[in-house]
Amino acid sequence: DTLFAKSQFNNMEATNHVLGPVIGKVDDHSARILFEVDKDMEVTMELTSKTEPVEKNIVELQVKARTPTIFVFDDLIEDTPYKVTIPSVPGAPEGSFKTFNGVLSKKERRIAA
Repeated sequence: DTLFAKSQFNNMEATNHVLGPVIGKVDDHSARILFEVDKDMEVTMELTSKTEPVEKNIVELQVKARTPTIFVFDDLIEDTPYKVTIPSVPGAPEGSFKTFNGVLSKKERRIAA
C-alpha cells in the first residue's frame, strides 16, 4: 500500500489507463471500443488491419478523467483482424478483434447486437 501511494504521488503527470481497451460491439464494418484514463486528456486510438494492404483507422477524442469513453470506428473491412493500440497513453495494453464476414446467421446477429 505504501509503495503504491508513494509511486502515485511521485509521478503526478503520468497518465494511467484505468480500463480497456474493452472490445464492444463488432459487426462486418464497425467496432465500438471502451477506454478510460485517470485524467482529462486527448486520447488517440488506432486500429491497424493485420492483412495486406495494411489499413489504419484513427480516432482522437477528448476524454474526462475516470469516465469510460466509447471510441466508434466505421468503414472497416469485413472479415478482417485488427490490432488496437493507444499511442497517446504509454503502457496501455493492446487489444485485437476480427470483423464479421458480412454473412451472419440469426444466432450470430443476436450475439453481435
